This record gives sequence, C-alpha cells and structure tokens, in this order.
Amino acid sequence: MRADAAPAPNNIMEGFVPAPIQSSMQCKLRAVPVHQQEDRYVQSLFRQEESAATGVRQRRTTRQISLVGHPDEVACNFAFSHLVHNLRARMTIDGRIHAETYLAAGGVIAGFAAQRALFATNNSEALRQMHIVTTQAGDKYFYGDPLNTMLLGGPDVPANERLWPLAAGGAVAAGLAQDRLPRVEDMFAHVAKSIGTENEGLPSVSPKNVPHLSPKELLRQLWPVAMTCFTGRFPAEAREYGIASTHFWPAITGHLANAQIQEVRPVLDPQTSLVILMETAIYASKLDLAALDTPPSA
Repeated sequence: MRADAAPAPNNIMEGFVPAPIQSSMQCKLRAVPVHQQEDRYVQSLFRQEESAATGVRQRRTTRQISLVGHPDEVACNFAFSHLVHNLRARMTIDGRIHAETYLAAGGVIAGFAAQRALFATNNSEALRQMHIVTTQAGDKYFYGDPLNTMLLGGPDVPANERLWPLAAGGAVAAGLAQDRLPRVEDMFAHVAKSIGTENEGLPSVSPKNVPHLSPKELLRQLWPVAMTCFTGRFPAEAREYGIASTHFWPAITGHLANAQIQEVRPVLDPQTSLVILMETAIYASKLDLAALDTPPSA
C-alpha cells in the first residue's frame, strides 16, 4: 500500500497521546528515556490468567515483565517501558496512530529481536540448522527451525519469553475466541510466498488493513530506536538504565506485542491485529542485517 493511501477512519486511534517525550523524537534515529517517574513501575506487576480451555494464557501488562529475582529484571522492565513509549511517539502523527502500522512496527521489532537473540547464543548445533536463501535480486533471508522456535517457543521455553504465546494471549484477552486463532503454518506460508514479490512482507489482511509502510522500511527506521532501548543508553542522558540481556529481547518485544493487540482493540479486531503482528514478525526474523543498511528503492 502506498504511504499516501488514505487510512480507513475506524483504524485511527483518536486522542492517543504518547508519554511526555519532547521534540527530540523528531530526530529520526533518536530515542529518549522514560524519566524518573517511571521508576515506580520497575516492580513486577505483571499478571496472567490461565485459560481452563486450552491453557492459552491471557496476559495483561502494566508496563512490566515478570522476572522476579532475576538480575536482568530492572533493565528489562526499563527497556520495555522505553520501547513502549518511544514506539508510540514514533507512530504518532497529529496526535493519532494508525493501528495497523503501529502493530507492524511492533511485529518487525519482535521478529528481528528474535533473530538477533538466536545468533547471540553462538549455539553451533542450532546455527548449523539455519539456511540462507538468496533471491534472484541478491537479497538474503534466513530459514530454519531454531529461528521458528525463537518466535513460537517450545516445551523447554517459558511461554512468557516468546512472541507467539504472548501475542496469542493478548488476542484472547482482547476477545478473540481460541478456536479462531490463526494457524501458524498459514502465516509462515504466506510470508514465504510473499518474498521476492511486490507485496513482500505485507500481511495477509484486507487491503484496508495493510500498514502504511513496508515492514522492511519500518524495521530500518525503528531498529536503532529499539537498540537504544535495549542498551539503556540515551543521547544527552547521563543516567544509564542498564543493558537488557539479548536473551530476553524476545520476552521484552513479546510483552510489547501482547499490550499492543489489547490496546488497539477499540479500533481493530484482535484476529486481524494478531495476523498483522505475527506475519510482519515472521518476515523480519528472516531479514539479513545488511538489508537495513541498504537505502530503500525509489
């Protein structure tokens, strides 16, 4: 969809004002911290409910990630709060946010964070299972079960550390019946088919619900902001908020996704929200880091 295409009126969140972040947000690659008033949110106030039907956890967050007693708890919660506020601010135009583009922004950050977390493990056995696919245009994409597991989780991975359980839980909490959750296989297949086409990376939703920017362009613009939030070091800010371990980047971005889906519920149904977020995440998880340094085509 063209960037100048008119959004559907019901997909604009009126009056959605970000936290008090100053004009420095106008600088394209600059992120700003959530200041000292956020300190009170460092405590783990994360709550979850277990669904009796299938065990899908319905997650509601108040800007916290539950890592009670873990050394990274404070840094991860600061990273989460900073990412929430900076993403909202970056997506806000004239006091409004286009819901689909906002979800796609969270999706690409989550997907790429999962990839970087996998590669940071230096797990030789897992990395041997990864494959690189190169298109006729010379673009490279990563495939492999270890990468999928970083997004979907597994029997040995806590559900609150992976995107799919958290995002699906957010959709259920927003009112989606569990038997209407999209099939993971269908979303992966759609992303694979889109690569190399003019609709590369765009989610399988109605044309009126397509994000206003391509997933690759969203990632190009927002990944530097995400990295600033993860490292806890902000320009012109003396305080350092701590470095969130790469191991927990999927958890941080998964909780962001959970919150986003519930947040846009007044203007977008949770099934559509979940598809947008997951398919853009799947796509971004496959991107080569070098692609972010390549200027967009005219």
